[in-house]
Amino acid sequence: MNVKVKQRNFVKADYANIELEMSTISWPDTFSVCKNVQEFWNTFYVILNYMVEKYVPVYADLTDKKIDSTTKKLLSKKRSMWKQLQKTNSESIRKRYNFCCRELKKYLTEQRSKDEQRIISSKNPRLFYQHMKRCLHFRDDIPVIDYNGKALIGNVEKADAFNQFFGSVFNSENQNPVNNISLRRHKIKNCIFDPYIVYQAINKIKPCFSSGPDNLPSYFIKRLSVVLAQPLSTIFEVSFRTHQLPKVWLESNVVPLHKKGSKSKPENYR
Repeated sequence: MNVKVKQRNFVKADYANIELEMSTISWPDTFSVCKNVQEFWNTFYVILNYMVEKYVPVYADLTDKKIDSTTKKLLSKKRSMWKQLQKTNSESIRKRYNFCCRELKKYLTEQRSKDEQRIISSKNPRLFYQHMKRCLHFRDDIPVIDYNGKALIGNVEKADAFNQFFGSVFNSENQNPVNNISLRRHKIKNCIFDPYIVYQAINKIKPCFSSGPDNLPSYFIKRLSVVLAQPLSTIFEVSFRTHQLPKVWLESNVVPLHKKGSKSKPENYR
């Protein structure tokens, strides 16, 4: 079965056309109908997501596995020899079966070597680091979770169980400020988010390809810092003035990591 995971190749995006098209947008006019920071962000995100759909190509990850015709034939031959061996238990059939196993293993090893050479020779460093991460750090999917006497199978049920457990053991004792420190409160009456300052801040971001719930990697944002500084400065100013944040800024991808013991118990994760 050939299952390909489609991903955006932000390295090969047409940034020149994105900048050209976004430079023609009048952000004051575009934001004129927005009433709160959420609407400001939604308007900005729709435009940016449109640029992603239009100018960022989609590719199939080179690390995806495809069962080719040769592998299928070798697997079929191996299964056939195994069935014959179960029926007759013949020494000659056993030798032929062992030969099929060695032949299949040799071919898969050669294919794996070719895949690795293709990844190494690729100009996209992301593929190399993804491959190394898979080789050095393998993470199982979360199995069936036993919580409050119930066996939880669905991902939403598992997430709720982890959320309830982590919330129940949270300790806020160390969150209080030290009593002997004198705190001075200063009220900021006015704050201007100048586009140039926002531009400088964006360029200090580490260019990563991983993203949060908004699916916008920092590499993409940094490459478009010139045309994104103005709309982002407006959103920051509205957020500061209204004391509100867009909903997606309060969201994050959280992955429970197994520590010890049974993997079916939430208390064995961190």
